[in-house]
This record gives sequence, structure tokens and C-alpha cells, in this order.
Amino acid sequence: MTNVYRVAVIGAGSGGRLSIKGALASPRYELVAVADVGVNARSAIEAEFPGVRVFADHKQLLSECPLDLSVFLLGRHHICRLPRMRWQLV
Repeated sequence: MTNVYRVAVIGAGSGGRLSIKGALASPRYELVAVADVGVNARSAIEAEFPGVRVFADHKQLLSECPLDLSVFLLGRHHICRLPRMRWQLV
């Protein structure tokens, strides 16, 4: 039996959209949620991918959605806002 991993994408720009499409196309991933600070990006994700939860705040997404994997795809101007995080590899 193959594991199915619950995934969220943080950042819905061009890289984020590629990751969203890749997760949806793979039987190994269940796309749970997407976060983006941009109203237009969130609206586009809601329209194109119904059923996927959409958040304006990545911290809210991470606290509300049980995940196995999160993918951060942020522009350089957003990265400096993220606190230092300690990553645990599974």
C-alpha cells in the first residue's frame, strides 16, 4: 500500500501553481490547503481548485490543517518575514 501525504502549498505564484498542479496530479499527495497574501491569487485558487482550503495567513493554515508536508514557494520580499524555523525531516 502506498502512503498518501497531506500537503499544503504556501505561495500561489507561478511556482506555487506548479506545485499545486503536481500535487493534484499525483496519487501520492492530497492537496489540503493553499495560502497566499494576495487577494487575487486566493480568488484564482478558489475558482480553479474547488474543495481546497485557501488562507491569507500561512500561520493559520499550519495551525488548522493537519499536514504531512508543506511547500513554501515565496518571493524574496516575503521570505524575510518568516521566523526562523527548525525543520524536522521524516
